[in-house]
Amino acid sequence: MKKKLTDILEILMNFEHNFSNLYVSISEIEGQYSSSIKTVSTVLASEEAKHYGYYKNLIDTLQNNEDIEITNEFYEKSSSLLAEFKEAVKLPSLANVKDLLKIAITFENDNVELLKCLIEILSTELNGEESDISLILKDILLQEERHSRSLLQYIK
Repeated sequence: MKKKLTDILEILMNFEHNFSNLYVSISEIEGQYSSSIKTVSTVLASEEAKHYGYYKNLIDTLQNNEDIEITNEFYEKSSSLLAEFKEAVKLPSLANVKDLLKIAITFENDNVELLKCLIEILSTELNGEESDISLILKDILLQEERHSRSLLQYIK
């Protein structure tokens, strides 16, 4: 079965969804975390939900038009990167807001690196052409970088 770009985008979308759910769960746990951790978690959940929406819209657009068929090599490289990313995500216990912010910053930074690799692979796949998809991925990448910088201010 031929692989499509949406196969990779769905994995990215699920990462955003899972992290949004994680942050929501943290914000809803009674008594275990301070109100400041819950507030930060609520904001982070909202940001991840936005990214989920970007991926969902991109996938819907591709599926309603013509999805981009990708080579097995592209799929294998991307899948490998995504598996490494998933394996690297470790969730220590949260003692304070700083711990939560460190987790969020790590996720944002790792996601930036992952997106850079995927954009590079996509560019190679499209013979160096810049597509609407790569522009959207670059926009998400810039947002992730902004999030990381913003969060970093609070732990200094």
